[in-house]
Amino acid sequence: LEFRRVLFRSGSASVAMSTNHEHKFAQTRTLTPKFEFRRGAWLVDGGVHYTISTNQYVALPRVGPQTVPVANLTGLTLSLRRSSPQATDWRVTQTGGRDLADLANFTNPRIGDDMRFAEDEIWQAQANARWTSGWRIPVWLKFGGKVTEDYHRFRNPNAWLTWRYDGPGGGPTGSFAQLAFPGNPWQLRNGAGITSISGGTPTFPNRTEIARLFREKPEYFTSLATVANFFTAFIDNPSYIRERLLAGYGLANARLGRLQLQGGLRWEETQFASREFNALSAAEMRAAGFAITPSTGRATTIEGLTRQYMSRPKTTRTSGYDNLFPSVSAKYTLAENLQAHLGYSRTISRPAVGNLGGVWVFNETNQTVSVPNPDLKPERSSNLSGRVAYYFEPVGSAAVTLFQNRINNSVTSREFASDAFGYGDDPLYSGYRFLSVGNRDGTAQVRGMTLEYSQALSFLPGALRGLNASASYTRTYASTPRAAMVPHMLGGTLSYRLGRLSLGASGKWTDHTPMTSSGVITWRKARTMIDLNGGWQLSPRLGAFFQVRNLFNVSEYRYQVDPSYMLSDMIVGTFWTFGLKGVF
Repeated sequence: LEFRRVLFRSGSASVAMSTNHEHKFAQTRTLTPKFEFRRGAWLVDGGVHYTISTNQYVALPRVGPQTVPVANLTGLTLSLRRSSPQATDWRVTQTGGRDLADLANFTNPRIGDDMRFAEDEIWQAQANARWTSGWRIPVWLKFGGKVTEDYHRFRNPNAWLTWRYDGPGGGPTGSFAQLAFPGNPWQLRNGAGITSISGGTPTFPNRTEIARLFREKPEYFTSLATVANFFTAFIDNPSYIRERLLAGYGLANARLGRLQLQGGLRWEETQFASREFNALSAAEMRAAGFAITPSTGRATTIEGLTRQYMSRPKTTRTSGYDNLFPSVSAKYTLAENLQAHLGYSRTISRPAVGNLGGVWVFNETNQTVSVPNPDLKPERSSNLSGRVAYYFEPVGSAAVTLFQNRINNSVTSREFASDAFGYGDDPLYSGYRFLSVGNRDGTAQVRGMTLEYSQALSFLPGALRGLNASASYTRTYASTPRAAMVPHMLGGTLSYRLGRLSLGASGKWTDHTPMTSSGVITWRKARTMIDLNGGWQLSPRLGAFFQVRNLFNVSEYRYQVDPSYMLSDMIVGTFWTFGLKGVF
Protein backbone atom coordinates (compact mmCIF):
# COMPACT_ATOMS: atom_id res chain seq x y z
CA LEU A 1 0.00 0.00 0.00
CA GLU A 2 1.47 3.33 -1.08
CA PHE A 3 0.74 6.59 0.68
CA ARG A 4 0.54 9.57 -1.71
CA ARG A 5 0.40 13.23 -0.82
CA VAL A 6 0.44 16.14 -3.29
CA LEU A 7 1.95 19.05 -1.41
CA PHE A 8 2.13 21.69 -4.14
CA ARG A 9 -0.18 22.62 -6.97
CA SER A 10 0.57 24.39 -10.24
CA GLY A 11 2.28 27.74 -9.80
CA SER A 12 2.64 27.50 -6.00
CA ALA A 13 5.83 25.48 -5.53
CA SER A 14 9.42 26.73 -5.41
CA VAL A 15 12.82 25.07 -5.15
CA ALA A 16 15.85 26.57 -3.43
CA MET A 17 19.19 25.11 -4.50
CA SER A 18 21.74 25.29 -1.71
CA THR A 19 24.87 23.24 -1.26
CA ASN A 20 27.44 23.81 1.47
CA HIS A 21 31.09 22.86 1.44
CA GLU A 22 33.88 23.61 3.87
CA HIS A 23 37.25 22.43 5.09
CA LYS A 24 38.52 22.81 8.62
CA PHE A 25 42.17 22.62 9.59
CA ALA A 26 42.59 21.78 13.27
CA GLN A 27 45.72 21.32 15.34
CA THR A 28 46.39 20.85 19.03
CA ARG A 29 49.74 21.13 20.82
CA THR A 30 50.07 19.99 24.42
CA LEU A 31 52.90 19.95 26.95
CA THR A 32 52.37 18.46 30.44
CA PRO A 33 55.48 18.05 32.62
CA LYS A 34 54.93 16.63 36.12
CA PHE A 35 57.02 16.04 39.22
CA GLU A 36 56.85 13.99 42.41
CA PHE A 37 59.01 14.26 45.53
CA ARG A 38 59.02 12.00 48.62
CA ARG A 39 60.83 12.48 51.91
CA GLY A 40 59.82 10.84 55.15
CA ALA A 41 56.14 11.39 55.85
CA TRP A 42 55.79 13.92 53.04
CA LEU A 43 54.71 13.47 49.43
CA VAL A 44 54.77 16.53 47.18
CA ASP A 45 53.60 16.45 43.57
CA GLY A 46 52.56 18.89 40.93
CA GLY A 47 52.88 19.89 37.35
CA VAL A 48 52.40 22.40 34.59
CA HIS A 49 49.99 21.96 31.70
CA TYR A 50 49.92 23.94 28.47
CA THR A 51 47.70 23.34 25.47
CA ILE A 52 46.63 25.38 22.48
CA SER A 53 43.95 24.25 20.03
CA THR A 54 43.32 26.07 16.76
CA ASN A 55 40.47 25.65 14.29
CA GLN A 56 40.78 27.47 10.96
CA TYR A 57 38.18 27.17 8.21
CA VAL A 58 39.48 27.53 4.65
CA ALA A 59 37.19 27.29 1.64
CA LEU A 60 37.35 29.61 -1.38
CA PRO A 61 41.11 30.06 -1.96
CA ARG A 62 41.85 26.33 -1.85
CA VAL A 63 38.78 24.18 -2.37
CA GLY A 64 36.04 26.48 -3.64
CA PRO A 65 33.29 28.60 -2.09
CA GLN A 66 31.42 27.47 0.99
CA THR A 67 28.04 28.40 -0.48
CA VAL A 68 26.75 28.98 -4.01
CA PRO A 69 23.32 30.60 -3.44
CA VAL A 70 21.01 31.38 -6.36
CA ALA A 71 17.48 32.73 -6.72
CA ASN A 72 14.70 30.28 -5.94
CA LEU A 73 13.05 28.59 -8.91
CA THR A 74 9.34 29.42 -8.65
CA GLY A 75 6.10 28.53 -10.43
CA LEU A 76 6.62 24.76 -10.22
CA THR A 77 4.29 21.82 -9.81
CA LEU A 78 5.66 18.98 -7.70
CA SER A 79 4.33 15.61 -6.66
CA LEU A 80 5.66 14.07 -3.46
CA ARG A 81 5.28 10.41 -2.45
CA ARG A 82 6.51 8.21 0.34
CA SER A 83 5.80 4.63 1.34
CA SER A 84 4.11 5.48 4.66
CA PRO A 85 3.24 8.52 6.78
CA GLN A 86 6.35 7.89 8.94
CA ALA A 87 8.79 7.01 6.14
CA THR A 88 11.60 9.30 4.98
CA ASP A 89 11.83 7.83 1.46
CA TRP A 90 10.31 10.86 -0.24
CA ARG A 91 10.14 10.70 -4.04
CA VAL A 92 9.77 14.18 -5.56
CA THR A 93 8.65 14.42 -9.19
CA GLN A 94 8.39 17.68 -11.11
CA THR A 95 5.25 17.82 -13.29
CA GLY A 96 5.27 21.46 -14.41
CA GLY A 97 7.32 24.66 -14.64
CA ARG A 98 10.89 25.36 -15.67
CA ASP A 99 13.23 22.37 -15.55
CA LEU A 100 14.86 22.19 -12.11
CA ALA A 101 17.67 20.03 -13.57
CA ASP A 102 18.81 22.91 -15.81
CA LEU A 103 21.26 25.09 -13.90
CA ALA A 104 20.52 27.99 -16.30
CA ASN A 105 17.08 28.37 -14.69
CA PHE A 106 18.62 29.30 -11.32
CA THR A 107 19.58 32.96 -11.71
CA ASN A 108 21.53 35.57 -9.72
CA PRO A 109 24.60 33.36 -9.02
CA ARG A 110 26.51 34.23 -5.84
CA ILE A 111 29.25 32.73 -3.70
CA GLY A 112 30.12 32.89 0.00
CA ASP A 113 33.34 32.04 1.81
CA ASP A 114 34.13 30.65 5.26
CA MET A 115 37.10 32.00 7.20
CA ARG A 116 36.08 31.38 10.81
CA PHE A 117 38.89 31.12 13.33
CA ALA A 118 38.74 29.83 16.90
CA GLU A 119 41.59 29.31 19.34
CA ASP A 120 41.63 28.06 22.92
CA GLU A 121 44.85 28.43 24.92
CA ILE A 122 45.17 27.03 28.45
CA TRP A 123 47.93 27.57 31.00
CA GLN A 124 47.69 25.60 34.23
CA ALA A 125 49.88 24.97 37.26
CA GLN A 126 49.14 22.96 40.38
CA ALA A 127 50.89 21.60 43.46
CA ASN A 128 49.80 19.23 46.22
CA ALA A 129 51.38 18.13 49.48
CA ARG A 130 50.40 15.16 51.64
CA TRP A 131 51.61 14.40 55.16
CA THR A 132 51.04 10.94 56.70
CA SER A 133 51.23 10.72 60.47
CA GLY A 134 52.99 7.99 62.42
CA TRP A 135 50.30 8.04 65.06
CA ARG A 136 48.50 5.00 66.43
CA ILE A 137 45.35 6.26 64.65
CA PRO A 138 46.15 6.46 60.91
CA VAL A 139 45.76 10.07 59.80
CA TRP A 140 46.85 11.94 56.70
CA LEU A 141 46.48 15.59 55.70
CA LYS A 142 46.55 16.96 52.18
CA PHE A 143 46.47 20.50 50.81
CA GLY A 144 47.22 22.20 47.54
CA GLY A 145 46.35 24.79 44.96
CA LYS A 146 45.76 25.29 41.27
CA VAL A 147 45.72 28.25 38.91
CA THR A 148 44.27 28.09 35.41
CA GLU A 149 44.16 30.73 32.70
CA ASP A 150 42.03 29.99 29.66
CA TYR A 151 42.16 32.32 26.64
CA HIS A 152 39.37 32.13 24.05
CA ARG A 153 39.87 33.90 20.71
CA PHE A 154 37.26 33.89 17.99
CA ARG A 155 36.47 35.70 14.75
CA ASN A 156 33.89 35.11 12.03
CA PRO A 157 34.18 37.45 9.03
CA ASN A 158 31.79 35.35 6.88
CA ALA A 159 29.12 38.06 6.69
CA TRP A 160 31.60 40.18 4.69
CA LEU A 161 32.69 37.37 2.36
CA THR A 162 29.91 37.41 -0.23
CA TRP A 163 30.16 38.06 -3.98
CA ARG A 164 28.04 37.84 -7.14
CA TYR A 165 29.44 36.01 -10.15
CA ASP A 166 29.44 38.55 -13.02
CA GLY A 167 31.68 36.57 -15.39
CA PRO A 168 30.58 35.00 -18.71
CA GLY A 169 26.93 33.96 -18.43
CA GLY A 170 26.55 35.41 -14.94
CA GLY A 171 25.10 38.60 -13.49
CA PRO A 172 21.77 39.27 -11.74
CA THR A 173 19.79 37.58 -14.53
CA GLY A 174 22.50 35.07 -15.45
CA SER A 175 23.47 31.74 -13.88
CA PHE A 176 26.25 29.26 -13.14
CA ALA A 177 25.30 27.27 -16.27
CA GLN A 178 28.73 27.73 -17.89
CA LEU A 179 30.30 26.37 -14.69
CA ALA A 180 28.01 23.34 -14.32
CA PHE A 181 29.46 20.13 -12.91
CA PRO A 182 27.30 17.19 -14.13
CA GLY A 183 29.85 14.76 -12.70
CA ASN A 184 28.70 15.67 -9.17
CA PRO A 185 25.32 13.88 -8.93
CA TRP A 186 22.75 14.78 -6.32
CA GLN A 187 22.34 11.91 -3.86
CA LEU A 188 20.11 11.34 -0.85
CA ARG A 189 19.80 8.70 1.87
CA ASN A 190 16.93 6.44 2.89
CA GLY A 191 15.59 5.96 -0.63
CA ALA A 192 14.71 9.63 -1.16
CA GLY A 193 15.17 11.21 -4.57
CA ILE A 194 14.05 13.90 -7.00
CA THR A 195 13.28 13.79 -10.71
CA SER A 196 12.86 16.88 -12.87
CA ILE A 197 10.36 17.38 -15.67
CA SER A 198 13.06 16.27 -18.13
CA GLY A 199 13.83 13.14 -16.12
CA GLY A 200 17.11 14.49 -14.75
CA THR A 201 18.37 15.42 -11.28
CA PRO A 202 19.68 18.79 -10.00
CA THR A 203 23.06 19.95 -11.30
CA PHE A 204 25.46 22.02 -9.22
CA PRO A 205 28.30 24.43 -10.04
CA ASN A 206 31.92 23.30 -10.24
CA ARG A 207 33.45 24.68 -7.04
CA THR A 208 37.03 24.01 -8.07
CA GLU A 209 36.57 26.00 -11.28
CA ILE A 210 34.95 28.86 -9.36
CA ALA A 211 37.95 28.94 -7.01
CA ARG A 212 40.33 29.10 -9.99
CA LEU A 213 38.40 31.98 -11.55
CA PHE A 214 38.30 33.80 -8.21
CA ARG A 215 42.10 33.63 -8.02
CA GLU A 216 42.86 34.35 -11.68
CA LYS A 217 39.91 36.54 -12.72
CA PRO A 218 38.87 38.53 -9.64
CA GLU A 219 37.10 41.02 -11.93
CA TYR A 220 34.44 38.36 -12.55
CA PHE A 221 33.22 38.75 -8.96
CA THR A 222 31.45 41.75 -7.41
CA SER A 223 31.35 42.17 -3.65
CA LEU A 224 27.83 42.30 -2.19
CA ALA A 225 28.96 43.13 1.34
CA THR A 226 27.11 45.97 3.03
CA VAL A 227 27.81 48.31 5.92
CA ALA A 228 25.75 45.99 8.15
CA ASN A 229 27.89 43.04 6.99
CA PHE A 230 31.04 44.97 7.95
CA PHE A 231 29.70 45.58 11.46
CA THR A 232 28.72 41.92 11.93
CA ALA A 233 32.00 40.53 10.57
CA PHE A 234 34.58 42.81 12.15
CA ILE A 235 32.95 44.46 15.16
CA ASP A 236 30.11 42.34 16.52
CA ASN A 237 31.53 38.82 16.05
CA PRO A 238 35.21 38.88 17.09
CA SER A 239 35.83 38.12 20.76
CA TYR A 240 38.75 37.75 23.14
CA ILE A 241 37.97 36.34 26.58
CA ARG A 242 40.21 35.33 29.46
CA GLU A 243 38.94 33.08 32.21
CA ARG A 244 41.09 32.74 35.33
CA LEU A 245 40.39 30.10 37.98
CA LEU A 246 42.16 30.16 41.36
CA ALA A 247 41.63 27.27 43.76
CA GLY A 248 42.98 26.04 47.09
CA TYR A 249 41.94 23.17 49.30
CA GLY A 250 42.60 21.31 52.52
CA LEU A 251 41.69 17.68 53.21
CA ALA A 252 41.94 15.45 56.28
CA ASN A 253 41.46 11.67 56.54
CA ALA A 254 41.43 9.41 59.59
CA ARG A 255 40.71 5.72 60.19
CA LEU A 256 39.06 4.59 63.44
CA GLY A 257 38.88 0.83 63.30
CA ARG A 258 36.36 -0.09 60.64
CA LEU A 259 35.36 3.53 60.12
CA GLN A 260 37.22 5.89 57.80
CA LEU A 261 36.35 9.60 57.88
CA GLN A 262 37.29 12.32 55.44
CA GLY A 263 36.49 16.02 55.31
CA GLY A 264 37.70 18.99 53.36
CA LEU A 265 37.14 22.56 52.26
CA ARG A 266 37.83 23.99 48.81
CA TRP A 267 37.96 27.66 47.83
CA GLU A 268 37.56 28.73 44.21
CA GLU A 269 37.60 32.13 42.57
CA THR A 270 36.50 32.70 38.98
CA GLN A 271 37.52 35.84 37.09
CA PHE A 272 36.40 36.85 33.61
CA ALA A 273 37.98 39.49 31.41
CA SER A 274 36.88 40.39 27.90
CA ARG A 275 38.43 42.83 25.47
CA GLU A 276 35.77 45.02 23.91
CA PHE A 277 35.65 47.99 21.59
CA ASN A 278 35.81 51.35 23.34
CA ALA A 279 33.45 53.04 20.91
CA LEU A 280 32.95 56.75 20.41
CA SER A 281 29.50 57.97 21.36
CA ALA A 282 26.86 58.99 18.83
CA ALA A 283 27.33 62.62 19.88
CA GLU A 284 31.09 62.44 19.29
CA MET A 285 30.52 60.91 15.85
CA ARG A 286 28.00 63.58 14.86
CA ALA A 287 30.43 66.26 16.01
CA ALA A 288 33.04 64.68 13.70
CA GLY A 289 30.64 64.94 10.77
CA PHE A 290 29.41 61.33 10.49
CA ALA A 291 25.79 60.32 10.00
CA ILE A 292 24.33 58.11 12.76
CA THR A 293 21.40 55.69 12.81
CA PRO A 294 19.25 56.88 15.76
CA SER A 295 17.91 53.42 16.69
CA THR A 296 21.39 51.85 17.02
CA GLY A 297 23.69 54.80 17.66
CA ARG A 298 26.05 53.46 14.99
CA ALA A 299 27.65 55.18 12.02
CA THR A 300 26.03 54.54 8.63
CA THR A 301 29.25 54.07 6.61
CA ILE A 302 32.25 51.75 6.79
CA GLU A 303 34.53 54.76 7.27
CA GLY A 304 32.31 55.91 10.12
CA LEU A 305 32.21 52.48 11.80
CA THR A 306 35.99 52.24 11.57
CA ARG A 307 36.33 55.65 13.21
CA GLN A 308 33.69 54.90 15.86
CA TYR A 309 34.95 51.49 16.98
CA MET A 310 38.59 51.20 15.98
CA SER A 311 40.11 54.64 16.56
CA ARG A 312 40.73 53.98 20.27
CA PRO A 313 42.40 51.02 22.02
CA LYS A 314 40.08 48.27 23.22
CA THR A 315 39.01 48.27 26.84
CA THR A 316 38.99 45.30 29.22
CA ARG A 317 35.85 44.56 31.21
CA THR A 318 36.10 42.25 34.21
CA SER A 319 33.76 40.31 36.47
CA GLY A 320 34.08 37.44 38.92
CA TYR A 321 32.88 35.54 41.96
CA ASP A 322 34.27 33.15 44.57
CA ASN A 323 32.87 30.22 46.55
CA LEU A 324 33.63 27.80 49.38
CA PHE A 325 32.83 24.12 48.85
CA PRO A 326 32.78 21.80 51.89
CA SER A 327 32.78 18.01 51.56
CA VAL A 328 32.56 15.17 54.04
CA SER A 329 32.40 11.41 53.68
CA ALA A 330 32.42 8.24 55.77
CA LYS A 331 33.34 4.70 54.76
CA TYR A 332 32.52 1.74 56.98
CA THR A 333 33.73 -1.84 56.55
CA LEU A 334 30.66 -4.00 57.18
CA ALA A 335 32.51 -7.26 56.54
CA GLU A 336 35.86 -8.36 55.19
CA ASN A 337 34.85 -7.73 51.57
CA LEU A 338 31.88 -5.41 52.06
CA GLN A 339 32.04 -1.62 52.44
CA ALA A 340 29.44 1.15 52.79
CA HIS A 341 30.13 4.75 51.85
CA LEU A 342 28.20 7.99 52.52
CA GLY A 343 29.17 11.39 51.19
CA TYR A 344 28.06 15.02 51.01
CA SER A 345 29.54 17.83 48.93
CA ARG A 346 28.77 21.19 47.42
CA THR A 347 29.86 21.88 43.86
CA ILE A 348 29.54 24.45 41.11
CA SER A 349 29.05 24.08 37.37
CA ARG A 350 30.25 27.14 35.51
CA PRO A 351 28.64 28.25 32.26
CA ALA A 352 30.63 27.53 29.14
CA VAL A 353 32.53 30.62 28.06
CA GLY A 354 30.81 30.43 24.69
CA ASN A 355 27.52 31.12 26.50
CA LEU A 356 28.87 34.29 28.12
CA GLY A 357 31.20 35.96 25.67
CA GLY A 358 28.91 37.04 22.87
CA VAL A 359 30.08 34.40 20.38
CA TRP A 360 27.61 32.46 18.27
CA VAL A 361 28.96 28.90 17.94
CA PHE A 362 28.15 27.31 14.58
CA ASN A 363 28.47 23.51 14.82
CA GLU A 364 28.48 22.05 11.32
CA THR A 365 28.64 18.50 12.66
CA ASN A 366 25.40 18.69 14.65
CA GLN A 367 23.93 21.50 12.53
CA THR A 368 23.28 23.73 15.52
CA VAL A 369 23.96 27.36 16.42
CA SER A 370 24.52 28.12 20.12
CA VAL A 371 23.34 31.64 20.91
CA PRO A 372 25.02 33.10 24.03
CA ASN A 373 23.39 34.50 27.14
CA PRO A 374 25.81 36.86 28.92
CA ASP A 375 23.59 36.90 32.04
CA LEU A 376 23.79 33.14 32.58
CA LYS A 377 24.63 32.20 36.19
CA PRO A 378 26.58 29.12 37.34
CA GLU A 379 24.69 26.13 38.68
CA ARG A 380 25.26 25.40 42.38
CA SER A 381 24.57 21.96 43.72
CA SER A 382 24.31 20.19 47.09
CA ASN A 383 25.07 16.51 46.60
CA LEU A 384 24.34 13.39 48.64
CA SER A 385 25.51 9.89 47.72
CA GLY A 386 25.54 6.45 49.23
CA ARG A 387 27.38 3.37 47.97
CA VAL A 388 27.70 -0.27 48.97
CA ALA A 389 30.49 -2.28 47.34
CA TYR A 390 31.46 -5.94 47.55
CA TYR A 391 34.99 -7.01 46.56
CA PHE A 392 35.89 -10.53 45.50
CA GLU A 393 38.77 -12.47 44.01
CA PRO A 394 40.35 -12.30 41.55
CA VAL A 395 40.31 -8.48 41.42
CA GLY A 396 36.56 -7.99 41.12
CA SER A 397 33.82 -5.82 42.58
CA ALA A 398 30.08 -5.24 42.47
CA ALA A 399 28.47 -2.06 43.75
CA VAL A 400 25.25 -0.09 43.96
CA THR A 401 25.24 3.71 44.27
CA LEU A 402 22.34 6.05 45.08
CA PHE A 403 22.68 9.81 44.61
CA GLN A 404 20.70 13.01 44.91
CA ASN A 405 21.65 16.49 43.71
CA ARG A 406 19.73 19.67 44.58
CA ILE A 407 20.58 22.34 42.02
CA ASN A 408 20.06 26.10 42.19
CA ASN A 409 20.19 28.26 39.04
CA SER A 410 19.48 25.13 37.03
CA VAL A 411 20.29 25.72 33.36
CA THR A 412 17.45 25.22 30.92
CA SER A 413 17.79 25.16 27.14
CA ARG A 414 15.43 26.16 24.38
CA GLU A 415 15.47 25.37 20.71
CA PHE A 416 14.41 27.89 18.08
CA ALA A 417 13.84 27.83 14.33
CA SER A 418 16.42 29.67 12.23
CA ASP A 419 14.02 32.49 11.34
CA ALA A 420 13.79 33.48 15.03
CA PHE A 421 17.32 34.89 14.70
CA GLY A 422 17.04 36.17 11.13
CA TYR A 423 18.50 33.11 9.37
CA GLY A 424 15.28 31.73 7.84
CA ASP A 425 16.39 32.53 4.28
CA ASP A 426 20.11 31.94 4.79
CA PRO A 427 21.42 29.41 2.23
CA LEU A 428 23.70 27.76 4.79
CA TYR A 429 22.02 28.05 8.19
CA SER A 430 18.28 27.99 7.41
CA GLY A 431 18.14 24.28 8.32
CA TYR A 432 20.19 24.60 11.52
CA ARG A 433 18.67 24.44 15.02
CA PHE A 434 19.31 27.54 17.14
CA LEU A 435 19.93 26.84 20.84
CA SER A 436 20.02 29.21 23.78
CA VAL A 437 20.14 28.74 27.54
CA GLY A 438 18.95 30.46 30.72
CA ASN A 439 18.58 29.85 34.45
CA ARG A 440 15.48 28.25 35.92
CA ASP A 441 13.86 29.70 39.05
CA GLY A 442 13.74 27.57 42.20
CA THR A 443 15.56 24.34 42.97
CA ALA A 444 15.80 21.32 40.67
CA GLN A 445 16.31 17.86 42.12
CA VAL A 446 18.13 15.03 40.35
CA ARG A 447 18.08 11.48 41.70
CA GLY A 448 19.58 8.30 40.38
CA MET A 449 21.06 4.87 40.89
CA THR A 450 24.06 3.07 39.40
CA LEU A 451 24.76 -0.67 39.39
CA GLU A 452 28.37 -1.66 38.63
CA TYR A 453 30.36 -4.83 38.06
CA SER A 454 34.00 -5.34 37.13
CA GLN A 455 36.34 -8.31 37.22
CA ALA A 456 39.70 -9.48 36.00
CA LEU A 457 39.14 -12.85 34.30
CA SER A 458 42.54 -14.19 35.30
CA PHE A 459 41.02 -17.53 36.30
CA LEU A 460 40.54 -18.41 32.60
CA PRO A 461 43.09 -20.75 31.00
CA GLY A 462 46.09 -19.81 28.84
CA ALA A 463 46.07 -16.57 26.88
CA LEU A 464 42.52 -15.77 28.05
CA ARG A 465 43.90 -14.81 31.46
CA GLY A 466 44.47 -11.30 30.11
CA LEU A 467 40.75 -10.53 29.80
CA ASN A 468 38.95 -7.94 31.93
CA ALA A 469 35.23 -7.19 31.88
CA SER A 470 32.96 -4.52 33.34
CA ALA A 471 29.31 -3.49 33.07
CA SER A 472 27.10 -0.77 34.51
CA TYR A 473 23.51 0.47 34.50
CA THR A 474 22.45 4.00 35.49
CA ARG A 475 18.94 5.29 36.08
CA THR A 476 18.56 9.07 36.41
CA TYR A 477 15.48 11.29 36.75
CA ALA A 478 14.82 14.92 37.67
CA SER A 479 12.02 17.07 39.07
CA THR A 480 12.24 19.30 35.98
CA PRO A 481 13.37 18.43 32.45
CA ARG A 482 17.12 18.66 31.94
CA ALA A 483 18.63 18.75 28.50
CA ALA A 484 20.87 15.79 27.59
CA MET A 485 20.14 13.93 30.86
CA VAL A 486 19.94 10.24 29.90
CA PRO A 487 17.16 8.48 31.86
CA HIS A 488 18.48 4.92 31.31
CA MET A 489 22.01 3.96 30.28
CA LEU A 490 23.74 0.60 29.92
CA GLY A 491 27.47 0.30 29.39
CA GLY A 492 30.08 -2.38 29.20
CA THR A 493 33.76 -2.90 28.39
CA LEU A 494 35.92 -5.86 27.48
CA SER A 495 39.69 -5.43 27.49
CA TYR A 496 42.60 -7.74 26.83
CA ARG A 497 46.33 -7.56 27.52
CA LEU A 498 49.01 -10.00 26.43
CA GLY A 499 52.64 -8.95 26.65
CA ARG A 500 53.05 -5.73 24.67
CA LEU A 501 49.60 -5.95 23.09
CA SER A 502 46.47 -4.31 24.53
CA LEU A 503 42.99 -4.34 22.98
CA GLY A 504 39.63 -3.08 24.16
CA ALA A 505 36.01 -2.66 23.14
CA SER A 506 33.27 -0.67 24.84
CA GLY A 507 29.59 -0.23 24.17
CA LYS A 508 26.95 2.14 25.48
CA TRP A 509 23.18 2.06 25.07
CA THR A 510 21.26 5.24 25.86
CA ASP A 511 17.50 5.51 26.13
CA HIS A 512 15.36 8.17 24.45
CA THR A 513 16.89 11.41 25.79
CA PRO A 514 15.46 14.97 25.96
CA MET A 515 17.81 17.42 24.22
CA THR A 516 15.85 20.55 25.21
CA SER A 517 14.15 21.36 28.51
CA SER A 518 11.29 23.73 27.69
CA GLY A 519 8.49 24.10 25.17
CA VAL A 520 7.95 21.17 22.84
CA ILE A 521 10.75 18.82 23.89
CA THR A 522 13.16 17.59 21.23
CA TRP A 523 14.26 14.00 21.87
CA ARG A 524 17.23 11.94 20.73
CA LYS A 525 16.20 8.42 19.84
CA ALA A 526 17.65 5.48 21.76
CA ARG A 527 20.90 4.20 20.26
CA THR A 528 23.85 1.89 20.84
CA MET A 529 27.41 3.00 20.09
CA ILE A 530 30.53 0.83 19.98
CA ASP A 531 34.14 2.03 20.40
CA LEU A 532 37.46 0.21 19.99
CA ASN A 533 40.97 0.89 21.24
CA GLY A 534 44.32 -0.82 21.29
CA GLY A 535 48.05 -0.38 21.51
CA TRP A 536 51.47 -1.91 21.18
CA GLN A 537 54.32 -1.08 23.55
CA LEU A 538 57.34 -0.44 21.31
CA SER A 539 59.73 0.08 24.23
CA PRO A 540 59.49 0.73 27.98
CA ARG A 541 59.01 4.45 27.25
CA LEU A 542 57.30 4.50 23.84
CA GLY A 543 54.03 2.99 22.66
CA ALA A 544 51.71 3.17 19.66
CA PHE A 545 47.93 3.36 20.09
CA PHE A 546 44.70 3.63 18.14
CA GLN A 547 41.11 4.59 18.96
CA VAL A 548 37.91 4.11 16.97
CA ARG A 549 34.83 6.04 18.03
CA ASN A 550 31.35 5.13 16.77
CA LEU A 551 32.52 2.05 14.92
CA PHE A 552 29.21 1.45 13.11
CA ASN A 553 28.55 5.10 12.27
CA VAL A 554 25.34 5.29 14.31
CA SER A 555 23.36 8.42 13.54
CA GLU A 556 21.71 10.88 15.92
CA TYR A 557 17.99 10.69 15.21
CA ARG A 558 15.87 13.46 16.72
CA TYR A 559 12.13 13.84 16.97
CA GLN A 560 9.34 15.63 18.81
CA VAL A 561 6.31 13.92 20.40
CA ASP A 562 6.35 10.79 18.19
CA PRO A 563 9.60 8.97 17.25
CA SER A 564 7.93 7.79 14.05
CA TYR A 565 8.18 11.34 12.69
CA MET A 566 11.78 12.40 12.17
CA LEU A 567 12.95 15.93 12.96
CA SER A 568 16.54 15.31 11.88
CA ASP A 569 18.88 12.38 11.33
CA MET A 570 22.52 13.42 11.59
CA ILE A 571 25.41 11.18 10.61
CA VAL A 572 28.66 12.32 12.21
CA GLY A 573 30.81 9.45 10.95
CA THR A 574 33.37 7.12 12.48
CA PHE A 575 36.44 8.75 14.08
CA TRP A 576 39.83 7.05 13.80
CA THR A 577 42.79 8.18 15.89
CA PHE A 578 46.37 6.88 15.68
CA GLY A 579 49.29 8.09 17.74
CA LEU A 580 52.46 7.56 19.71
CA LYS A 581 52.74 8.01 23.47
CA GLY A 582 56.07 8.63 25.15
CA VAL A 583 57.10 8.81 28.80
CA PHE A 584 60.26 10.77 29.56
